[in-house]
Amino acid sequence: MESIFSKLQTVTENYYSGLSKLSIVPKRTVAEIKNYLESKDLVHGENIENTLEDILPWLQEGNIHVPHPGYFGLFNPATSFSAVVGDYLTALFNPQMAAYSHAQFSNEVEKLLIQFYIEKMNWPSHTTGHFTSGGSDANFTGVLCALTHHFPEYLTEGLIGLKAKPRFYVSMLAHNSFDKIAKNAGLGTSAVFKIPLNEDFSLNISALKNQIKIDRDHGYYPFLIVGTAGSTPIGSIDPLMELSEIAKKEEMWLHVDAAWAGGAIISPVIANQLQGIELADSVTADAHKWLSVPMGAGMFFCKYAETVYKTFQTEAHYMPSQNNNDPYQNSLLWSRRFIGLKVYMAFRVKGASNMAEDIEKQLYLADYLTKGLLKRGWKLPVNSALGVVVFTHEKIERFSSDELAAFHKRIIDHGNTWFSILKLKEKDYFRACITSIHTEEQHINQLFINLEEGLKQLPD
Repeated sequence: MESIFSKLQTVTENYYSGLSKLSIVPKRTVAEIKNYLESKDLVHGENIENTLEDILPWLQEGNIHVPHPGYFGLFNPATSFSAVVGDYLTALFNPQMAAYSHAQFSNEVEKLLIQFYIEKMNWPSHTTGHFTSGGSDANFTGVLCALTHHFPEYLTEGLIGLKAKPRFYVSMLAHNSFDKIAKNAGLGTSAVFKIPLNEDFSLNISALKNQIKIDRDHGYYPFLIVGTAGSTPIGSIDPLMELSEIAKKEEMWLHVDAAWAGGAIISPVIANQLQGIELADSVTADAHKWLSVPMGAGMFFCKYAETVYKTFQTEAHYMPSQNNNDPYQNSLLWSRRFIGLKVYMAFRVKGASNMAEDIEKQLYLADYLTKGLLKRGWKLPVNSALGVVVFTHEKIERFSSDELAAFHKRIIDHGNTWFSILKLKEKDYFRACITSIHTEEQHINQLFINLEEGLKQLPD
C-alpha cells in the first residue's frame, strides 16, 4: 500500500511540475487507444502498481490536457492540489449524502458553502440551496421548481393535468441544457421560446415583453424567464434587473443561469457584473468553472425552501428518516458524492480573497490577449466581461468552415496552445478563454507566435 501512495505522490508532483512541457493535443490515435484497451485482461486482475505504470502514458498522451497553461479552450478547470485532495478524501470516506443522519459533517460542510454564496448574492439568510452534479442538473432543478410553483397539480397529475400550455423564455445564447430539460421534463422543446439578442448578444427586453403578450393571447401560460449570466459561447450577461421587473409584473419565476459567472461572485469585479442576481427566484452556479476544483461541482439556490421540498419530497420508509432536512428529499439526486469537500478544501487552503485574485488575474490575461491581438492586426467582433476572446483576421475571415478547421489544426498541432472554433451568427471565429491558474503572459505570447506563423504560411 505504501508503495502505491509513493508512486501517486510522484505522479502528482510530476504532473503539476511538467504541465507546460506536455503536448496539449493527444499523441495517441483513437485506433491505438482502442487496440490498447482491447489487449488488456479485465477478468483475472493484476498488480495495482503495474496497472498504474501501464495506464499513465495513455492518460498523458490520450487526452487533451485542459489544465495546461496554454489551453485556451472550453471553460474547464486546472485543478488545485487542495481540491484534488478533497476529491480523494471524498472517495475514501464515501459518505452517503442522501440521508443527513449518515453524513452530518459532510452535509454541514455543504450547507456552510451554500450559505457563503447566498450571502455573496445578497439573498435572505433563510433561503436554500444544494450541490449538484453540474450546471445542467441545477438548471433542471430550477425549471422543476418553477413548474411546482405555478402548477401544483403538475406534481400529481403531470403535464396532462395542466389547464394551460406552459411556456418559458431563454435567450438565443442560453445554454442548450434547456432544450434537453424541456424534453426530459415532458414539456417538449416547443415550450422553450428563444428570444432574439441585442447588439451586445444579451437578451432583447422588448422582444421578450412582446412575446409574452403574444403567447398569453394565444392561450399559453408563461411561467418562467431564464436570464443567462455568462453565455457559453462568449460570456454575455443578460439584463438581470430588467428581467426581474418583467418577472414581477407578469408573475413569472426568474431563474438565472450563472453557471459560468456565479462561482466567481467572490470577486468584486465579477459581482459588479451580476447586479440583479439578488432578485432571482433561483440561481445556477458552477464552482468548478473558476475555483480550480475537479468537475463537476454545480450549485443550485432557491429562495423558497418549501417549493424545493414539495418538488422532490417522497416517502421512502427504508431511509433512516423522513423529513425535510434530508438531501434526497430536496434534490433530483439521491445517492451522490460529497461534492462540496473539494470546494471546501480549496477555500480552506487558498482563501476566498486569494481565489478572487486568481479570477481577476485571468481577467487581466484575457485583456492582455485582447490588446495583443488588436496590436497584431486581428479583429475582435465581440466584447466580453468574463475572460473570453473571440477573434478573426482578414486573411481567414472568408475561409470556408473546412479551410478554417485546417488552419486551426495546423496551429494547435504545435501542442503548446489550444483554442476553439466558434460559430456565431452563421460565421466562424476563433475563441480563446483563460481557464487555467497556471497561465501567464508567456503562454499567451506563445499563442501570438503560433498565430503569426500560421498567417505567414498562407498565400498572399
